[in-house]
Amino acid sequence: MKTKKLFGLTLLFIAATLLTACGGGSGTTNKTPLEITKELCSYFEKGDYETCLKKQMEYLIDDGNKLTGKQLQDFIQDAVKLFTEESDKGGGYKKIEIKEDEENNDSIAYIHMFCQYNDDSYFENWYTFVKTERGWRIKNVGNR
Repeated sequence: MKTKKLFGLTLLFIAATLLTACGGGSGTTNKTPLEITKELCSYFEKGDYETCLKKQMEYLIDDGNKLTGKQLQDFIQDAVKLFTEESDKGGGYKKIEIKEDEENNDSIAYIHMFCQYNDDSYFENWYTFVKTERGWRIKNVGNR
């Protein structure tokens, strides 16, 4: 099996979190970290990267800074282009696996996402969630 990691996609997930983390969604959610990650990955697996990124922003911690307007639109457009190119290059998705970490507790949770393409290249991310008064929120995406 070819084990080429697609660092560009991992870095893009990290950038998406860092650049938009500050604008976390309004409202509350009763969803668990695993449910949130499965929702995001369902869009990703279908190739609906724009919805995936926008939904991810809804679940991010709000720390007061965020991309808006044209900057946000440009970022999403560039991210969608990169995700599409990587998927096409890898021949589409073979499988996406999502697993909870055994260290999860009532205030922090780690979810591992592994995405393998049909050419056996892959990338993986860890979602770090924290429990807030508005429910579970994404604190970080990237390596654990």
